[in-house]
Amino acid sequence: MLKGNELRIYDGALAQIESDIDHTIVLRRTDAEGMQVDKSFVVSFTKADDDDAAEMARSA
Repeated sequence: MLKGNELRIYDGALAQIESDIDHTIVLRRTDAEGMQVDKSFVVSFTKADDDDAAEMARSA
């Protein structure tokens, strides 16, 4: 679900986050000649409060 500039997800298995966490994702692109370029970015997850979690569950 998009809310402002945030992508909000709800999945019972993923919803068990007890604290804020960050994950670094690395994408690698390789061209036809074997040249590689890596690009990394960080995805941050924050624990939703109960009202936000209920709203996301209803809209899923």
